[in-house]
Amino acid sequence: MCNFLFAAADQPLPALEWDEEHPSVYLSTPQEAELKAIRSWLTKPFVYHVGSHEGCGCPFCYELDWEQITEEELVEWNTNREDFHQLAAYLEAAIISSGPVELYNAWDYWDPPLERRSISIRDIRGDRFVFGERELLTVHL
Repeated sequence: MCNFLFAAADQPLPALEWDEEHPSVYLSTPQEAELKAIRSWLTKPFVYHVGSHEGCGCPFCYELDWEQITEEELVEWNTNREDFHQLAAYLEAAIISSGPVELYNAWDYWDPPLERRSISIRDIRGDRFVFGERELLTVHL
């Protein structure tokens, strides 16, 4: 089972297609069941599924035990950081043109948020930032 990361905006966001040859961050249209479940807590009408270089949202919630990190985990962490930087750059442009964006992260998309808070693009670019489980974020510049 994979992690889900959703983005919601007041206006349609620019297309960001999946590229099989160069996997990276992309947006896609959620399935109807996903939309039905998450619309009750998102406040913005245009909703997207956010994917990573792995084709899912898992890298966005990959946490490490920094006291016992292995070389392999560090390599994976650094690869995932590129997804965060791509997402931050994309969101920054979207926020400039459309206003704040909501992000919701969950393993089970039908579960309501446990936490709501505001963050900035700078937070997403942070070296150790990950999206928390069932966390609904409003992202601003």
